[in-house]
Amino acid sequence: MQGDLKNDNINQDKVLCIGDISKIVLGISRAITLPIQTCQNPIKAIELLSESNFSRVIIQLGCTNYINSFLESIRKTTRQTKIQLAVEISQEIAAKELIEQNLADDYFISPVSLEKFKKYILDLEPIIAPTSGDAVSKLELYQRRIQILEKLATEDDLTGVKNRRYLLAFLNRLISRAQTEDIRIHLLIFDIDNFKKYNDLCGHPVGDRVLQQTSKMMRQCSRTHDVIARIGGDEFAVVFRDWPANRTSSQQERRTGKNEQPLEAITVTNRFKKLLSTNQLPDLGVKGPGKLTISGGIASYCESCNTVQQLLQQADNALLEAKNNGKNQIHLVGEPSMTEIY
Repeated sequence: MQGDLKNDNINQDKVLCIGDISKIVLGISRAITLPIQTCQNPIKAIELLSESNFSRVIIQLGCTNYINSFLESIRKTTRQTKIQLAVEISQEIAAKELIEQNLADDYFISPVSLEKFKKYILDLEPIIAPTSGDAVSKLELYQRRIQILEKLATEDDLTGVKNRRYLLAFLNRLISRAQTEDIRIHLLIFDIDNFKKYNDLCGHPVGDRVLQQTSKMMRQCSRTHDVIARIGGDEFAVVFRDWPANRTSSQQERRTGKNEQPLEAITVTNRFKKLLSTNQLPDLGVKGPGKLTISGGIASYCESCNTVQQLLQQADNALLEAKNNGKNQIHLVGEPSMTEIY
């Protein structure tokens, strides 16, 4: 899976990709040629680096269990080669630590689409330079590509909030921290009541604008450290995390969730419901009600709900309960609905 693309804009730097490129680039196949050389065997990769001059090496983090010593070997073999890590979201912290140890130069979130890989990683398409007249180095343009790529990999294209992939990785890291730190975690999952009707009556472009307006209002109501994600269709999730001011309660109480209700999550959610109910949406026209309602469920990290899947499942069950009880309400796991708590 190697070759050259005939393109006037091709960067002629020699690139070696170490690891499974199909897990780095989505939609790659043997029929597609790229101006890179690939190698899945770390030992063979070291030999290639010693035999040929590569200006850049892209390494799939996880291609070897001995990543530190592997990167040290590459540094010793060719000190001029730029080392770039292709990492999953859950590996981002590890990648930053490797960069701090000077074992790598930078990283990007993978997998990425073939189009984005060619444009932002391999520099096969020109990027528009700033119009300020200031000189911009090749390194600065390259770093901008990486920043754009990371944004594309973690954000929902339509609404600008985080995507499902980011949400799952973020929750996984947060729960790992909550096992040893005093962190309260609450997960809200909600969707727009009767959203299919808006799409059918007003058309999908209107439906898209409704999703954009909904996510915008949720951002207005939430706190800066709350994480909002669109996880599919008209379904959204919000992660609330807090470091309690009262440190006297035991960790057992915090983990079992017996010491308090998710007051912050309830407050933000009700603020959001109220904003939805009072804002007219002209896009819906005469065919729609002009305003939106949502149904949702809130689950909390505790002893009986301490994994990502358990949090998602409990919040989703509470959402279904809210739907079955008439919609336009939020249910807490194991608690009555909170329809009019403003």
